[in-house]
Amino acid sequence: MKGTLNVMCSSQKTEWETPNSLFEELDKEFNFTLDPCCTHDNAKCKKHYTKE
Repeated sequence: MKGTLNVMCSSQKTEWETPNSLFEELDKEFNFTLDPCCTHDNAKCKKHYTKE
């Protein structure tokens, strides 16, 4: 994890997509039905909220 903060803060980008592999692993256990923080293009669930 050393250096992770520097990498995360090194871009002008403020939106970050959850990696598919992480989402899929957690979804197996929690069966997500809502993605509360996404864009329409990277939503992981049919029901989702965007910044708009």
